[in-house]
Amino acid sequence: MFQVRGLEKIGIHPHVFREYDFEIQQAEIYHSTIKLTTQLGEFAMKKTNMKPEQLDRMSEVLRYYDDQQFFVNQLIRNKFGDLYVPVGDGLVYVRKWVEGEHLKLNYHPHFLAATKVMAKMHKLGLDFSPKLSNYPSMNEIQILHTWKQRMIWLKKYQKQLRRKTGLSTFEHVVSTYIPFLKDWGEEAIEQLEQWVIEYHSIVNQRKTICHGNFHHRNLILHQRKIVVLDFHEVSFDTPVRDIAQFIRHYILNKGNRILAMEWLEAYQKIMPLNEAEKRLLSIFLLFPERMFSLIKGYEDKEKHWSEETYLKKLQVRWNQMRELLWFIDQNLK
Repeated sequence: MFQVRGLEKIGIHPHVFREYDFEIQQAEIYHSTIKLTTQLGEFAMKKTNMKPEQLDRMSEVLRYYDDQQFFVNQLIRNKFGDLYVPVGDGLVYVRKWVEGEHLKLNYHPHFLAATKVMAKMHKLGLDFSPKLSNYPSMNEIQILHTWKQRMIWLKKYQKQLRRKTGLSTFEHVVSTYIPFLKDWGEEAIEQLEQWVIEYHSIVNQRKTICHGNFHHRNLILHQRKIVVLDFHEVSFDTPVRDIAQFIRHYILNKGNRILAMEWLEAYQKIMPLNEAEKRLLSIFLLFPERMFSLIKGYEDKEKHWSEETYLKKLQVRWNQMRELLWFIDQNLK
């Protein structure tokens, strides 16, 4: 039998394989996923810190989409009928191995196809009736509170930088950006407050299945079809949640801002957005979310990145915000 000592180091012990009756012939690690070759075929095993209820939600959504003949990869139950195996500091789940290639970053034909897949996913999700009652959803009141807290933090951070001697290069550059971040953040808050007054009480605001991390690494090109993987952050929510995240993440430069217009147009041919959703999308894109997370991460030392890495990411996200402002002005006003 294949030696599994290397897998034991990451918390996957032999008893996990026995729960699936796997005889391991080969194991290869791809990022956070382990490709297992067994007497029963090839499988993807993943260790995660997800909570059991998250996996239950993911499984329910995958079953629904599979019934709709939408390309997903269902979880495989072990011989006891369980969706996962608890391990010391997390859970392990298994699905069939999907042979294919990840979508290429910034390759327009792949991203255009991905946008259409997202639209189909959202359109099918409109008819989803969850049996589980604990799906997270976006609460605009809570978002307002979060944004206001971030603005309070940013103003305190600005004062801190003014008092500090010997700023790092990153801090110096950020100090020149903060006035713009404050303007964008405050405008987004003002617009969201107005949106809440106009639309929040409307009971028929559409909700659908949102992936939560619709990212090129979670999309596999398999036999000319895109298979959507890892619904770890699945929610039952406004479709704007996924669209905003996708555009915010991939609108990297002037070339992409033109392509993003095509993404939105292709999406709306399948899943047209109503007026409230378009306004909400423009507001979400306006708030400088990725700039905040990077600056806060630098201050809290969340990552062991070099100063150079932080500076590169800062410049990329600054340029993204400028492109987003153009995109909002051209497409969502």
